[in-house]
Amino acid sequence: MSRHEITYESEDDEEYMEESKRIINVVCSILNEIINNEKSYENKKDFLDSKNFKFNLNNFEIKSNPNISLKNYLSRILKYIKPQPSTIIISLILIDKFCENSNINLNKKNIHKIFLTSIIVAIKYNEDEYFTNNYYAKVGGITQKELFNLEYIFLTLLNFNIYIDENIYNNYKDKIDNL
Repeated sequence: MSRHEITYESEDDEEYMEESKRIINVVCSILNEIINNEKSYENKKDFLDSKNFKFNLNNFEIKSNPNISLKNYLSRILKYIKPQPSTIIISLILIDKFCENSNINLNKKNIHKIFLTSIIVAIKYNEDEYFTNNYYAKVGGITQKELFNLEYIFLTLLNFNIYIDENIYNNYKDKIDNL
């Protein structure tokens, strides 16, 4: 069965939506707090040069402030992509790993594309069925070509290592559950 044929029972769908909305609200709060408190890295250029960095992290940036709030963007992803709650948590872990490996600062101009990329990578890692990249690109408001590029940069900076240790996952889940 393709992901497009998936139907949700009304009771299960309500429970899914309720749990996912809760997690989205928490994740949105966490990401907004990071964006508002992010320090700049003085050695970013040295870091990138030392890694023979061949990617332009500006690919994740949009030119002006987004027309959609982070909360509305995450809600759009929830509505049209319907990631499992565990996938949303994995996405947050991948964002942390990506930022650590790339030394990129999360900000209002890059968080949308970074989150979109991380949720897609997390879905492909965690879920048995998923949509096409063309569908994800349409939901995310970017082209399919741009999405492929972002996914490639994201995975390359993670050294294609998206394995998440169960203890790390549980730690993130516990923190989210307690917020």
